[in-house]
Parts: sequence; C-alpha cells; structure tokens
Amino acid sequence: MLFCIAGMHRSGTSMITRLLHICGMYLGREHDLLPPQPDNPQGFWENRGFVEVNDRLLASLGGSWMDPPDTDKDWVHSAHLEPIRAEAKRLLAPLRVRFFSGWKDPRNSLTLRFWQTMAPELKVVVPLRHPLEVAQSLNRRNGLNLIRGMQLWYIYNMQLYQAMNDSFYVLEYGDVLRDPCGELSGLLQWAQISVSRRRILDAAQTVRTNLRHHDHQKCDKQIPHGMTHVFALYEALKECAEKKAGPTEDWGSIRGRRIPAQGRGGKYPVSLSETTFGDGNMPARDRRSFGKADRGHFRDDGAGQAPGLFYGEKESCAPLCSIVIPVHNQLAYTDKCLRSIARCGSGGPDFEVVVVNNGSTDETRMFLKKVEKRYPFLKIIHLERNGGFAVACNVGARAARGSLLVFLNNDTVVLPGWLDALVEAYRQDDQVGIVGAKLLYPDGTIQHAGIAFRWIESKGLRYPWPVHVWRGAPSTAAEVNRKREVEAVTGACLLISKDLFEKLGGFDQSYYMYFEDIDLNLKVRCLGRKIIYCPESTVIHFEGKSSPDQSEINRLNHRSYQRFYQKWRHELEGGFSSTETSGPLAFPNRPDEGKTGYSTGSKGLRGIRWQSPVWNFNGHASHARKVIAALQQTRIFLSVVPTAPDKLFVRHLTPSEMAMWNELMRKPVGQGAYLCFAVPNLEDGTDAFRAWREANPGFDTYVGITTFETDSLPPGWADACNGMDELWVPSTFNRETFARGGVDPSRIHVFPTSIDTNVYDRRRVVPLSIKNRRGFAFLSVFQWTHRKGWDVLLRAYLSAFEPDEDVCLILRTYPYKIKEPPIRERMETYIRNLGVDPRETPPIILLDKFIPEKFMPSLYATADAYVLPSRGEGFGLPYMEAMAMELPVIATRWGGHLDYMNDDNSYLVDVEGLRPADSQLTAETSYYAGDQKLAEPSVSHTAELMRHVFDNRDEALQRGRAARQHILNHWNMERAVRWFQNRLAWIHS
Repeated sequence: MLFCIAGMHRSGTSMITRLLHICGMYLGREHDLLPPQPDNPQGFWENRGFVEVNDRLLASLGGSWMDPPDTDKDWVHSAHLEPIRAEAKRLLAPLRVRFFSGWKDPRNSLTLRFWQTMAPELKVVVPLRHPLEVAQSLNRRNGLNLIRGMQLWYIYNMQLYQAMNDSFYVLEYGDVLRDPCGELSGLLQWAQISVSRRRILDAAQTVRTNLRHHDHQKCDKQIPHGMTHVFALYEALKECAEKKAGPTEDWGSIRGRRIPAQGRGGKYPVSLSETTFGDGNMPARDRRSFGKADRGHFRDDGAGQAPGLFYGEKESCAPLCSIVIPVHNQLAYTDKCLRSIARCGSGGPDFEVVVVNNGSTDETRMFLKKVEKRYPFLKIIHLERNGGFAVACNVGARAARGSLLVFLNNDTVVLPGWLDALVEAYRQDDQVGIVGAKLLYPDGTIQHAGIAFRWIESKGLRYPWPVHVWRGAPSTAAEVNRKREVEAVTGACLLISKDLFEKLGGFDQSYYMYFEDIDLNLKVRCLGRKIIYCPESTVIHFEGKSSPDQSEINRLNHRSYQRFYQKWRHELEGGFSSTETSGPLAFPNRPDEGKTGYSTGSKGLRGIRWQSPVWNFNGHASHARKVIAALQQTRIFLSVVPTAPDKLFVRHLTPSEMAMWNELMRKPVGQGAYLCFAVPNLEDGTDAFRAWREANPGFDTYVGITTFETDSLPPGWADACNGMDELWVPSTFNRETFARGGVDPSRIHVFPTSIDTNVYDRRRVVPLSIKNRRGFAFLSVFQWTHRKGWDVLLRAYLSAFEPDEDVCLILRTYPYKIKEPPIRERMETYIRNLGVDPRETPPIILLDKFIPEKFMPSLYATADAYVLPSRGEGFGLPYMEAMAMELPVIATRWGGHLDYMNDDNSYLVDVEGLRPADSQLTAETSYYAGDQKLAEPSVSHTAELMRHVFDNRDEALQRGRAARQHILNHWNMERAVRWFQNRLAWIHS
C-alpha cells in the first residue's frame, strides 16, 4: 500500500505522517529524512528526495511552494520532465516493495497529478485544517499576511478537491487532536491495513495538543473581506472528512444526509451574509411566496428548514430547480462538476440535473450511462450531433421539471451554498429576471463578477464589446463581494425562471456558440427586469474547454458578435439605463474610473508605472509593447515611461501609435506598483535599480524586470536586484542563474513571455516577396552579436548545402553597438576566412533594412524553417514567433527558450560544452567577463539538422504544426495578462 500525504502547510501533515510511521509506514532510510527544527520539534517526517523532486517540478513550471504555478492539463506529459521522472522512479522503487509505505510533503498538493501518473495505485491522505488557523500559523512562521496565507490555503486545497475520488481520505485537524486513536483507526480501516491496538495507542500518545498555537474559534482578528470562497471550500472538504467511507464507496454518490449546523466546526467570526455556506436555513423574515407567472413554488415545513431533496432524491412533486448542463466531450470536467453538485446538495433547495450530451465524440455517452445509476437526481439526454450551446440548453430546458432553471457549464466545480444563494437572490425582488454567480479561476482570482459593455477599437473601428470588467482581480476586492445589478452575467452559471425563459423563446439558436447568453440578458432587460450579480454563489470555472484552441474560440466569438451587433445595435449604442454599471457611452476610452477611485484630474493614482525601453527593435521591447497593449483592455490603470528610445524606431511610428504612447505617458500614476525593465547595474558600477527607485518615490512595491544570458551574473547585479521588492525574469533558466548569482530566491518570479497568437498566424498573413528566394528558405532573425551564433549558422549552412541546391538562407539582422563596418562586409570577410568565395555559396539573402513590426508575421510566412544556433538566450522571443507561425525551428539545447521548446515541437542542437566569454563578446559589452560561460553549439549538428529538415519536409511540417499548437495552448497573450493581473493582486494584497 503506497501512501502520499498531501494537504496545506501547517495543517497537521507532519503529525499524521508521524502517527502512520509509528504504525509501521516505511518512509525511507532514516538519514534521508529531514531532521527536526525549532518550528517543528517532533520532526517533519519528509524524505529529502521527494521534497527535492517536488521543488524541481514547481521550479520547472515557474513557481514554488509559496508561489504556486499556473498549470495546464498537459503539463505532466511534458518532455522536459524526463529527468525528473527518472528520479521519481528511483525514489518510488524501494517504497513499492514494502506492504505499507509512503511519503509526506505538502507540495504534493500541487504536484499530485505527476505522482499519480508515476503511481496510479497511490492512496492520498489529506489533513484538513481551518484556513484561518493556517493563515495565522504562516503569518507567525513565515511572515505572510492573512490574505496571502488564506489564498495559498485555497490554491493547495482546491487542487486536491478537483482531483478527489475513492483513493482520497480526509482527516480534520481538530478531530485528530480530540480523538487521535479513533481517527487513526478509521484511516487504517479504510486502507484495510491491520495494526495492533497497542501500536495505535502508542502512536496516539505522541499527539501534543499544546502545540496548537492557533484556534479559529478563539480568534479575535477580523477575517479579510472576500474570503467566502475559501470558507466554502473548507466546508466542502470538511464534509469529506466527516464521511468515513469504505474504499469501495463512491465519493459522489452520498445522498439523503444533512450535516447539522452544530457539527460544522463552530461559528466563524464572519457574518452569514458574507459567506456562501450555511446549514440550509432561510431566515423567516425574508420568506416570500413565488408568483405563479414565473416563480414556481417554495415549500416550508414550518420549522424554518427547507425539507429539500437531499442530493436530488426524487419525490412525487417537481423540484424547485433544474440544473441544465450542456456537454460536448471533456468527460473529466463533467465528472468533476457532477461530483461537486452531489457534495454541495445537502440541506438546500430541491433540484434535478439535466445533462444534455451535445454530440460528444469521446466516451461521454458511456460515462453518463454509468453515472446515471450513481446519481438519482440525474436525467440524461443524448443529441446525435453538436448543435451548439443554445440548442443543448433549450433541449434541456424543455425536459426540465423545475420552476427555476440554472444553466451551468460542465467545466465548473460548485462550492457549498452556491444554489441556495442563487435562489435567495432571485426571490428577494419580484423584478429580478436573471441571477449570475461569482466565477473564480482555480487560483482563486476572479473570472466573472458581472459583465459590462466597453468601447474597443480594432483595425480603425470602434464598437461596444461585453467584457468581464473584474477578470483577474483578487477575490478580496470590495466590488466583487457586493450583490448588485449589472448589465449582464455569463451563461456559465445563470438562473432564470422557466416561465420567463420560455416566454423569451429560450436561447437564440442562430449563434451556435458564444453571445447567446448575452443575447438572453438583453432580452430580459428589454422587459424591464433586473440582472443581478450574486457573489454569495461561488463557482470555479476552468473556462473555454469546449473549443479546441484559442484561435477557434476567437473565430466563433467574432462570428457570433457580428449577428449580435446587428440585432442589438440600437440598444448598445444608445446605452441601457437602470444599472449601477456605467453604460457603454459613459467612459468610452478608459476603465470605469468612478468605481475605482481613478480621476484624470487627480495626482498620485494607484496602478502601474511601467518603465522600459518600449521604443526599440529588440525582443524585450517588442514583448513589452504587446503586454502593455493587452493590459490596456483590463481595468488596470497604466502609465508608461519609455527609456533608451531608438530614433529609427520612433521615426517609423504612425501618428495614431504616437498618440497612444503620448496618452499612456501622461497618465498620472504615482502609487501602486513601479515596474522597471532595466540593467540592474550600469557598466560604471551605478546601481540602476536604486537610481530609478529613488527617482520614482511613493509606490507600494518596486519590481525589477531583467534578464541575462550567461551562467552567472555581472558584478553588482545581485545587490541591485536584492534592493527591489521583487525581481521578474522571463524564464526558469534565469530563475536559476540569478539565484545562483546571489539574488534572494524568494524575490524571483518567472513571468510568462507570451505572444499574440492571432497576429502570428500563417493563415492570416500574406508572405513577403523576397528577391532571389529559392524553393526552400531558412530564416533567421537576430541582432548581429557574437552571442547569437551567426558564425555557427554560416558555417553550418555552407557545409550542409551546395551552391546549386534549391535552398536559401534569409537573415533579418541589424547591428548592436558596433555599427561599422556594415554587416554585409563583415559577413563576406568571415566567409573568405573560411576559404570560401562568397560568390560561390548557396544564396544568403541579407535583410538589414527596417521592417515594421506589423510585417514581421509576413516575413516568417516567407520561410519554410527557422534556425538560430544561439550561444545563450534569456528567453528567445523570435523562436516563439516562428513556432506560432508553424515553422519547424532549429535552436540550441541550452537557455531560457527550453521553457517552451522540446524534442517534440522543435529541433535542438547539441552543445559541445560551456565556454568562457571570449574577446568578441567582451568587446561588444563590458557586462560579459571571462568567468562567465555560454554554450558552444555544435556546427556539425546544426548542419545535420538543417539538412534533415530540408530532406524530410513532411516530418518538419508536422513538427511545425505541433509547435504552433503548443504555443496556442500554453503561451498565448491571455495567459501573460492573467499572470500580470494575479501577480499585481498578490502585490497589492
């Protein structure tokens, strides 16, 4: 029996592991275990090897235990994890030969999917402790404030909650302290492990209640606002702890059991109006009967308790609510959704669940047939083909028996009290037409807290577009925790009466996908009914799982919007009244300033001041411009201070681009976060970060953004970086080099350098016409420095191809600091020194003139492959751009670009070793020194790969497609913006 002890830090994981170890669980050799420390005198009971593997996993994803990474569903299958998999197999081998063994590490909560792929038989033990106690303990031990501690608790436990099945066992921390013998016996009985009574008693006697320094029931500190979803998750997990099931019982099949109020862990120091959980009671003073027109009915047994269909048990009368879930594939998400509904159904309104299988092509039909027996509240409808969201919802609504309809996406997980809160918000006002929930991303930040229309501009046209105005905001923001009327709510979780839905003709089926929910909202508002956002109803939303990729989502979105705009143009341009949120004409060019405290006439506004070289040709400036443009579409108030402008670049800016930059430069941001992209220490030894910090006083947080390409740092850089509150670097490669160079690792964060995949799309651009281009074209885009490996590239190309072959090499390059002699002359001199006549080589086409950024996708579209054997990259943005354009890419197997390049989506050049920076590098910049090393890419292997791509074009084409798919899924601009929003939310909290 192999155990994995997970759970949040400071939740009793060490105590539980110690008890199991005394009962015979093998943890590894004694010298492999971490020794006791003053903050954990009875021992951590952690195997060093497993802790190191977990740390490596988190670092490879750009995170740490204190800064959990944002992962996607495929991260466990990434090729770059192979070395870690090998180490994990080695660690698991001696444990698997024992009957009773395991390991403990709270980080297992974040890396559990990895370990489950390595050991499918794994049993997961989860100690559960109240989030406020954990937050206080982290505050005392690590200096984290309560908000951040509770957010960490939520992220760790939500990861476990999403994965929970029959192989999980949850123990409540307080229960173990009160009855260690009984709780330990229950766990061992569940695992079917026989242990003597004497041994269990010996283990139980080691429990020390005097080590419990924090008790939430005795806490007099005020709980931070907006933490309702945290307590709701605690309630859901606590129910799992109270269910002492045998190993064969299904965790999603419990029914008919109500948890009494007195058994829920005592009273929390937070008012019921701020929580999404409760005991199912509704205050008598708020009870109102439903009107027959479109209200349905509500039954009261006279005792103040809604009798309810616990977990949807069928009775002779119709249920109050019908939850309609359209499903197209993604059965894993459907399973999670149904399990969460079952867990959260106790003590609330009567309900049924109608699942409409919308022509799924995976195993959804078979799965639904199996779970129909498990859930008595479930009704299944199968459609032969995918008719779209609206069709599925309308079919489900027609089959529904409830007087209230709740439309719910299958890529959601509901939290306790979600349905009660929706019904309560609906019944409190006769004018309410639709109620929407608060939707959170899995990391606890806001995905939806109401929708408003904003004017946006694209390709010279301005039009109103519905936006999630609070997307990415912290869950503690006051505005997202206040019930209010809004312009619209998302159909991912939406309540409406069946009578009203039928009166409006249901969802408009002509949309197929997207905008049908906004259309329904506007139809309701045209009848004078209210759209209410209800923050007490909390749902986790994984978002966009029904579409294959972001480009398909964008295509469907824009197609549906064309119909939507034609249908509602008059109302949209005229603006709606009666809502608290401003209409589309109120603030056409900026966020809703009246709601955030922003005012163009004030000074010292709270937001971001972004200082970086945005007016430049290099990749860092290009990425900064793209992120700034994306952030402008959010509610973040942004000011930009350009540094080190390139006159040629500025000269080519259009009047509209210049006007945009001037507007950003005039924004009066003087508080909040100061972001500075700069060299930390100047060549003369000046601490540049300190100088910029002192020149920009008054900010809450100072963030340095930088990168470096060698294996170590220049003198003074570490001290300069440690003077900033945080340091943002573009890759895990830089995380390691800066930490190794002396920068405090807790300050370092890896930001996702992403691109606009809609712009870099081969199907949307026309290739440039390149004079003298031959049949097969290699492209390379770089700044002419020795670090970029132009010499390796030329030698490899000349050795791989003969002059008469149908191939060419296109170089888009420009000089760095050394401007003379011209690049063409330098290149010809180098080729002659190789003993080759420049007139007798396969064509090398030099593009050293300015190419506007908007034409770069067209340049990539000209090529058949991309190649650059660089000696070192902090990130390597051109590689990513080429991959997004479906080009097979040849790059060096060393540097920051390995965060997104691997042997499945690229061709990686072998490295002959790391060599000290030579005189050519030190002559180009004084930041390089002889004790710093860069990679030396193999010339012969570069030539071999270029030849292989040229000779095997079908294979290269497939790898290029895989490259684009990888960038679409994991490195899109939306991910970068969400990271910035979430990071800034952490900073402000």
